[in-house]
Amino acid sequence: MPTACPPTPEPLGDAAVVFRVADRWSATAGELVHRAAARLAADPPPGVTDVLPTFVTLAVFFDPACADPRRVVEEVRTRLGD
Repeated sequence: MPTACPPTPEPLGDAAVVFRVADRWSATAGELVHRAAARLAADPPPGVTDVLPTFVTLAVFFDPACADPRRVVEEVRTRLGD
């Protein structure tokens, strides 16, 4: 059975962060990732340009010229926790 993880951010270049929400796919993990992606896409944090859900991760792309990566991580973590 897959286990949920705290949303762990990993940098993806200088303009994106990937959040891992589970150690492997499950319907619950997939639902969490897609629900979070929809919320972020509907009301993106400042500077966020795109959100890409996968099976157990959520990639969040931002404009590094106008977004502080630490703020993006904080905002996404807060929203994933809701």
